[in-house]
Amino acid sequence: FFFRMAGQRCQLTEEAKKAIDCVLAGDKSEYAVVLKCLMKTNEVDVDYDLEDTDIEEIGSELADTLPRIILFRTKLSVDSLTKVDSVLLINFNALNTPVNLKGTYNNSYKLLQQQLAHKVKSFELT
Repeated sequence: FFFRMAGQRCQLTEEAKKAIDCVLAGDKSEYAVVLKCLMKTNEVDVDYDLEDTDIEEIGSELADTLPRIILFRTKLSVDSLTKVDSVLLINFNALNTPVNLKGTYNNSYKLLQQQLAHKVKSFELT
């Protein structure tokens, strides 16, 4: 018996690839790129970006939106003196999201997670 979650798997557009490379390059800290799945074309594209941001601002931006995938470069505190530059890959997928859409975002997030495996720390928010 084989079970596959509903939804598509979206591929990155060239614009999304460039935006992800920009986050990974580390030229900007406290920088986020918010990605969305384009259901008609099965592509992941840039929705918008946020400069000089923090997790609270990202959370408030996402509060009223459909699911999104976020790549966020920030400095995480290790202790009171040490901060480590980190890239977070966040799957924001609200509980009330329609099953097919939820599946598409989950599938696309997992694909991106595999592609960026050792470069990011991954989180899922519902």
